[in-house]
Amino acid sequence: MKIRRITGVVFALCFFMPICALASNFDHIVAFGDSLSDNGNLYADDPSACPAETYYQGRFSNGLVWVDYLAEADYLDATLINNAYGGANTGDLIDQVTAYINAGTLDQNALITIWIGGNDFLGGSSDYEQSADNVKIALDALATFGAESILILNLSDLGAIPAINADTNAAALATLWTENYNVELKDNVDVFKSENPGITVYYLDIYALFQDIVANPANYGLSNVDSICPNSLETNNFDNDDGYLFWDATHPTTEAHEEVAERATSLVSPSSDSDSDDGGGGGCLISTMVVDW
Repeated sequence: MKIRRITGVVFALCFFMPICALASNFDHIVAFGDSLSDNGNLYADDPSACPAETYYQGRFSNGLVWVDYLAEADYLDATLINNAYGGANTGDLIDQVTAYINAGTLDQNALITIWIGGNDFLGGSSDYEQSADNVKIALDALATFGAESILILNLSDLGAIPAINADTNAAALATLWTENYNVELKDNVDVFKSENPGITVYYLDIYALFQDIVANPANYGLSNVDSICPNSLETNNFDNDDGYLFWDATHPTTEAHEEVAERATSLVSPSSDSDSDDGGGGGCLISTMVVDW
């Protein structure tokens, strides 16, 4: 199965080579979140929630998700400890963090990742402030536990996912919720950084990244940015040779996940400034309205 794409030569030389040349500062990646980061946790509990015939090895995509790539040797070359579950909302994030803390061991030299929020909206919540506040609660708990490095991703435009984008009114509401949530999340992250100057905090602007992908798909080796990949409806067919951004109605393809991993690696690599924000990329995709991430 082909799950890696080849983009333009100039792009590969300018962007990918520096990533491969850099050594990682991290021995572990500790992931929290929903189906955008889940690499088999929900599947292990309930295989019917993420059937292996149409989703790759318990992942809500046609291949690896971004934290899988991030842990690879060409990226951060770290051990992945994955606590993310498909279907999780920001309230569940607090439970994930609490369970990790209660286990009693903080993985040393670890990069903690948090990417979550879409299921709050897809589940019917209009309270974006509470959703962002839940992330802050989780961050505060991790700080108390001794976390040293945290990578936080915001949401891509929920109004752009195939499950919503055909309905103009619904798409507008989803976009507005996403933008409001992202503003509140960034404000909370800034407060957290000021309260915890000893913690290195990275903020990856997924909203901007996916906006650029949608506006310039050919730059990313993609051609369709608003429809589900037809192969997601077939069994045991994970190819994306036609260059789809979305695998199903709400989840991105592994090609999009790899792009997120490349941006994350660039952000947290030794050549990056600490406590930094990435204003260059942005967007994320969410799980299905029928099957949450």
